[in-house]
Amino acid sequence: MRSSLSSLAAAGYITKIISIGAGSDSNLDNEERSLLKALQLKEGFEQLGPRPEREISELLFAASFGIFAHDELSLTKSGTFMAYAAHELNVLADFADKSKPAPICWLVAPRELQQEDLNSEWKSRAESLRAWQKENSSWELIARTFADALDLEAAKLSRAGTLHS
Repeated sequence: MRSSLSSLAAAGYITKIISIGAGSDSNLDNEERSLLKALQLKEGFEQLGPRPEREISELLFAASFGIFAHDELSLTKSGTFMAYAAHELNVLADFADKSKPAPICWLVAPRELQQEDLNSEWKSRAESLRAWQKENSSWELIARTFADALDLEAAKLSRAGTLHS
């Protein structure tokens, strides 16, 4: 997203970027720092590294946008994306397209930041992302699916026990 972020920073649509988490490669951290410096953001940038879950959650709730710089195929496999959606955060992605299926249709394309005020539409998109995340990867869904699997396994064992008794 280097080109998109550069354009948005130059036009003043993005003034600060906060990067959270730690990678396993210090060279990538240095590369990220160089890329963020090159954007010449009005309010700069922060590379916070690893943080407690609560602090990350507070930062996500306070953010204007989450930035998703991976490809479209990585979207629903990304813990970062799921965290953005769970926090009802708008997600900026180069491949965002209203004509694509959910959840891509609810992402925000960089060019949209330069259009007229779309705050009410963005709020609706963030709400849709949150609802989608809840239906597809929430802890409640995971727990229910896991519990159902355990019930099925218990039923199989129970039947097998009566057949062999």
